Amino acid sequence: KGRPKTQHLSTKVRYQEYTPPQAWSELAEADKMPEIKEDYDKARPVVPSEVSPNDVLLGRGGLTNSNPGNIKFRELVRKYRMAYCTAPKGDKGALARYLCNFVRSKKGRFLKRDDENDSAHAYFEVGDEKAVSKCGQALREGTAQMIRRVMNDGIDESLQNHGTGADDGTRQHPYMPG
Repeated sequence: KGRPKTQHLSTKVRYQEYTPPQAWSELAEADKMPEIKEDYDKARPVVPSEVSPNDVLLGRGGLTNSNPGNIKFRELVRKYRMAYCTAPKGDKGALARYLCNFVRSKKGRFLKRDDENDSAHAYFEVGDEKAVSKCGQALREGTAQMIRRVMNDGIDESLQNHGTGADDGTRQHPYMPG
């Protein structure tokens, strides 16, 4: 109702000017991290022993699935997925940037394996473009099944707080120290 159309703005500009929904206030309150324009220098690799518990590993397989940072990231994505799905199209890129910024504000990095130097098993930090893309992809994953479930069954108890940002306080936030 009365919302100005700003879909022509880039996601970066939207992120800078956008006020996210109240459900996303936790992400919006995080300090804005400096922009990472491109992938970090591969001459300064991150070896596996330097991967922190808040780092998100890009890629597929058991290592990324079991990495503590990826587990926390999936929990965070699960919490905000429904709000992302129901957001207007022009807002989705900005919301993915908020998620990316939140992970980085908690000293997390988005790391990709250096395939050119496979023997070192090293990673490098990716720039904003790839990190935001990863966040958007994660937020979209599984949404078709979620929408079908809501259409078939209505909103049941398991989905009522799914992705709204609501928290009953019984579970500690995945990116907060324990």
